[in-house]
Amino acid sequence: MAGVGGGLFTVPALYMLWGLPLRNAVATGLVLVAVNSGTATLAESLHDDSMLNWRVIGVLLIGTLTGAQLGFSVQKRIPARLVKQIFLVVLFAAGAKVCSEVFFPPSAPEAGAFEFGFPQVLASIVAGFGGGVLAPMLGVGGGLLIVPGLLVGVPELGYGGVRACSMAAAAVTSARSAWMHMRDGRVEWRSAGWLAASALAGGVLGVQMFHVQGMEIVARIALTFMLWFVAWRFYRELRDVPPPAAVEDRDAA
Repeated sequence: MAGVGGGLFTVPALYMLWGLPLRNAVATGLVLVAVNSGTATLAESLHDDSMLNWRVIGVLLIGTLTGAQLGFSVQKRIPARLVKQIFLVVLFAAGAKVCSEVFFPPSAPEAGAFEFGFPQVLASIVAGFGGGVLAPMLGVGGGLLIVPGLLVGVPELGYGGVRACSMAAAAVTSARSAWMHMRDGRVEWRSAGWLAASALAGGVLGVQMFHVQGMEIVARIALTFMLWFVAWRFYRELRDVPPPAAVEDRDAA
């Protein structure tokens, strides 16, 4: 419904409730994102009022696949605490963006007004690259950056089109990121299997619900509260657990 693949909720749940190590939670969450966004894209393509724009999706993938490779290399070199801090900032910022559009909704695109010139192509590549970098680092499909990036750079798509294109790009990016993590043995397949099965139904249901009149505003409000709640949980954990350097300094004292 919101253009994100579900990793924002799945990764914290796997980490906080199931007790998986954070990097394993990220890897396992990517399996759900790939299934969810892939199923949602298929359902969107079969819908009578499909909002997919394949030109935009193709350009997005140029950026996302390049960014995913970089993000995978970076996440192997940064500590888990920094991953949590990135999660906190991204979750809060994404919630603020979604919340702002609840009270100040963007104007709907005019029929036939869509142009995909150089500025729109560049904005799509940049948004895709940023989303691709985040995907293997946080276990998400990249919609956190792709959705606001396209809303700013290609506003002619409208929220519905941005959501649909973001999901299609996330299907490819998350599958690629999950494959890279799988080669390192980080995917917990028992959990991934149950997540993937439920994601099949969730992807189809989310698309159908979005196309019901009045559901877009409900989706935005619900997403905002969920983003901020998870951000708050990470903030509490970071506050209660001191960084390793602080522990070493205290022990030395």
